[in-house]
Amino acid sequence: MAYPQPTQLKIRRFLLKFVFRQIFRAAFRLKIRGWEKIPPQGAYIIAHNHVSIIEPALILSSWPINAEAIGAAELWTRRGQAGIIRMYGTLPVHRGSAERELIRTMVAVLDAGTPLLIAPEGTRSHTPGMGPAQAGIGYMIDQARVPVLPIGVIGSSDEDLRAAAKFKRPQLEMNIGDPFTLPEIEGSGHVRREARKQNTEIVMMQICSLLPEAYWGVYAEKYRHLDETTQ
Repeated sequence: MAYPQPTQLKIRRFLLKFVFRQIFRAAFRLKIRGWEKIPPQGAYIIAHNHVSIIEPALILSSWPINAEAIGAAELWTRRGQAGIIRMYGTLPVHRGSAERELIRTMVAVLDAGTPLLIAPEGTRSHTPGMGPAQAGIGYMIDQARVPVLPIGVIGSSDEDLRAAAKFKRPQLEMNIGDPFTLPEIEGSGHVRREARKQNTEIVMMQICSLLPEAYWGVYAEKYRHLDETTQ
């Protein structure tokens, strides 16, 4: 059974997705790779890099089914963004003070067999290079126990957004990777925390594999080393 989506919400999402698909096609030279890698059914986490406001809108509007999405609670106070995320039905998360709320919401969505969109960085980087993943991401993924589908979006910087607003139609690419399952975590205390950290880095390495070097950010050295050892 899918996570509860009332008829009104389904209609709003249908309209939003249609409108944003037209906007992206008109404003950008859009290229999407890896459609065939999207699981045909079941729950999974969609994990993406987060440069600007473009990535969540692009992914959600392009996705073949209605994925759920989590957003920081402060977005509900931002003019423009607030109206859109309310209309889509994004699930608010209060950073720092309500991790348990986030876990419960995420697990409820995934237990119902519904894909869930997250940005491991937790906030926009505004520049192509990725920032560090939030500390709680490994814990959340550990609790969810579902496959992760990595996505790398290229051409979504604030500069690209300004160029699109001037009808220059910059290139925008979305690369969908292969779904993968993280190693099961055993042990407790420090051992378990370290294992969660390692799993988080696996997710970030998979996202790096879908992006050019300029986007690797704080993971550049680790990904270069990983790439060298696997060649």
